[in-house]
Amino acid sequence: LENIFDNLLIGTSERSALENFIEDRLHPRFVYFSDYKKILGNIDLEEFLRETRGIRPKGLEYVEEFDKAETVMNLFYLADLDADKLDDAQNSPSRLIKLLHTASRKLSDRLNPAWKGDPIHVELRWNPGNILSVVISDVHKDGTVTNTGLLNRRAEGFKWTFSFIVNFAAETQKAELKEAILLLDEPARNLHPAQQRGITDLLKGLAGSNQILYATHSPFMIFDYTPGNLLVVELDKRRHLSRIYYEYWNADEQTLIPILYGLSKGLVESIMDRQIGFNSRPVIIVETMADCMYLNAFDKFLKDPNLSMNPLNIVPAFNKNSVMSLATFYRNHGYDTFVLLDNTEESRQISTQLQTNGFNSVQMIFFELAGQPKQFLEDLLAYDDYLFAVNQTYEVKLRKEGYKALTTDIVSSKGRKSIVDNLNEIWKENQHLGWEKFDREEICRYICEKIALGEADFLSDKTKDQFRVLYRLIVERIRQNQNLVSQTTIPYTR
Repeated sequence: LENIFDNLLIGTSERSALENFIEDRLHPRFVYFSDYKKILGNIDLEEFLRETRGIRPKGLEYVEEFDKAETVMNLFYLADLDADKLDDAQNSPSRLIKLLHTASRKLSDRLNPAWKGDPIHVELRWNPGNILSVVISDVHKDGTVTNTGLLNRRAEGFKWTFSFIVNFAAETQKAELKEAILLLDEPARNLHPAQQRGITDLLKGLAGSNQILYATHSPFMIFDYTPGNLLVVELDKRRHLSRIYYEYWNADEQTLIPILYGLSKGLVESIMDRQIGFNSRPVIIVETMADCMYLNAFDKFLKDPNLSMNPLNIVPAFNKNSVMSLATFYRNHGYDTFVLLDNTEESRQISTQLQTNGFNSVQMIFFELAGQPKQFLEDLLAYDDYLFAVNQTYEVKLRKEGYKALTTDIVSSKGRKSIVDNLNEIWKENQHLGWEKFDREEICRYICEKIALGEADFLSDKTKDQFRVLYRLIVERIRQNQNLVSQTTIPYTR
């Protein structure tokens, strides 16, 4: 053992030998990849040869050029191409063509195992001025080759991915990328989500023998939610320092948005699985998060097994202009889909769009009561019940702004069809006092929270009955649509 240890210590002194041993054997190897290493596709061979020979230009551009030179070196390694031999072959066209053809084939063969999606073909071309161009083509499953062109004509995300995989493949095949610490800053941020997931597959492969640290704001770049493997960094505004959360669910809600979207990937994949859709409960698309909250809360509040919303999936759209697309997506993936709509001009336009896209009138449910249209779901609550929640919320929130409890007479005197529109009008009249805008969703949260806590005694029987009417309407529409579907289904005959 002593002899082995002595052989490891190489240096002019005991101190330098020990330093060399620590650096070579114990100190972790850091590999940092950034946009600086992204090559654009045209390589100036003279500049590259100067770089490889240690003749470096002076100036601010030096660092960037040096980093890109590393990617070019790895490109040459994968192509098994010697820059000096390439320089010598310029005087012999046939030799140059053969050299580049062989190099291009080797480069493509070595890159494609790490490339996600359809394979690519990489061709190296020599151009006047001693410029080596990187030309990319897409190779399809049927063998056709399309989209041939210079690398620099591709999208930024493609160039980043190509450069990253060149470095990844080269260092892996050199067997150098082991027991290293790989650092990446915002990897794959310009890529399509599907390609970002491809990059995470590469990172998973590297993680077996290396430690990988990368920063991202993309939900598609998160593949490990284990505390300690996924850390959240946010700014402590009071102390002006970064705060790192090991238990990331304790971080600020805004900071958690990418993680929450990432955690929803399973839901997205379940929606896209048609087999799940065909065997799932009916879906009710609603226009707002408040509508979703009301329907779920009152379902629990009424405790009526004959009218329960439990057999339904209530899905809120992100906003009104996403209702049609969301409903169509669910419908196209096998779900029995219905849309619950306000009685507004914008909602009627959504209804027209839905009909154009194959929805029937039974699948579109407008708020109504005793045959009379109701503009918003809030109009199913008795006036006094809704105003109780409004007053409880804003007597605290607008205490300094001189808020006084609103009565049914005051609100209805504004003459609008909906209690929400009447309240919006009152808030506009008091904007000069600092009332800002009337917040429907905040009132919804108050009502739903009181229902959840069992403190909703302010909700009258009238409100309960009017919600029961809505639930009966939804159940009836589902039954009608099932009858329509069964009537249009052609029975199987031998």
